[in-house]
Amino acid sequence: MGTSSPNAHVRRGWHWNPASKELQAYDNNGMEIIQYPHGPRYYVESNAGDNDLSGGSWGTAKKTLAAAITLANTYVAAASTGWASRPTIYYKGDNNTEVLTALPNKTDIIGVGSSDGLKHPVLVGAQVPTTGTGTRFINMGFREEAGVCITIPTTVSSVTFLDCKFLGGTSSTTALLATASTDLTVEGCWFIGDWTGGGKGWSTAAISLATGSAQRTLIRDNIIDNGHASGGSDGIIVNSGRTGPGSYIIGNFINAKTICIDDESDTFYVYSNRGASLANEGDTCVDINESFAADNLFNSANNYTAYPIFPKDNFTTTT
Repeated sequence: MGTSSPNAHVRRGWHWNPASKELQAYDNNGMEIIQYPHGPRYYVESNAGDNDLSGGSWGTAKKTLAAAITLANTYVAAASTGWASRPTIYYKGDNNTEVLTALPNKTDIIGVGSSDGLKHPVLVGAQVPTTGTGTRFINMGFREEAGVCITIPTTVSSVTFLDCKFLGGTSSTTALLATASTDLTVEGCWFIGDWTGGGKGWSTAAISLATGSAQRTLIRDNIIDNGHASGGSDGIIVNSGRTGPGSYIIGNFINAKTICIDDESDTFYVYSNRGASLANEGDTCVDINESFAADNLFNSANNYTAYPIFPKDNFTTTT
C-alpha cells in the first residue's frame, strides 16, 4: 500500500475549483468541509447574445437582461433546492437600452467588461421594476437622459447596489427613487450628475426616499456629485412621510447645489458624512435630526460647519 509524500500539496482553506466553478473549503488535513452554496450562473451579452440560446455560458449568452432574470426566477421558484440559493447573472453591455419590469429574486447581477472605457457596463433606460426581492447589483452602470433613472417601489425589497455608477442625463430628475422599500442598501457607489457635460445634474436629488414605511435603509461610503451651477439640486432627500426604524446615512461625500442631506423624516442616523453646498450657507446645507447625528462636516460659500454644531446649549464637560 502506497503512502503519501510528506511534501505533497495539501489544500487548506478556501480554493476555487475551475472545473466545477465552485468555491470549496478544506480543513488542515485537506478534507473538504464545505461547498460554497450558490445557484446557477447565467450570461448576458447585450451586443452579440441571442435570447433563443440557453444563457448558460458566454458562448450561449442571452441578449437581454430580462431573459436571464426570467431564468433566475424560474430556478429559485422551481424547487426547495433553489429557495435559499443565489443565482448569478453576468452582464456585459455597452450603453445598451433595456427597461426592466422585474428584478430577479435572491440573485446577484454582476457587471463585467467595459463601456466607453468605464470599468463596467452601462444599462440605459428608466428602470421601473414592480417585483423582486434580494437582488444585488454589483459593478453596474445606470443612465437615463430624462426623469428618474431607477425607481424602487414598495413591491420590491432588499435591493442592494454595490460599487455601481449612476450617470445623469440632459434632463434627469433623480438617480434613485425608493418608495417604502425595506432593506435598501446603496454602498460604495458614485453618482455623477453632470455626466453629459454643460453643468447639468439631477434637478430633484441624486437619492430620493419617498413617503411610506421602510426599515433598515443603508446609504454608506458613496460619492454623490450633484452640485452644478446650471443644474443639480440636493444630494439626499428623505420625505417627511417616510417612517420606519434602523436606517443610516454613513460616510458619504456629497457635493450638492443646495442641501447635502435633507432628512425631513428625522428618522435617519447620520454619521461621518462630508460635503459641500454651492448655495446653502452654514448649517442650512444640511437638515437632519441633531439627536441622531455625529461627526458630520460640511463646507459652504461662507464657512465650514460641523454638524451637530458644538457647543450645544446643553453641552457639558466633566473632569
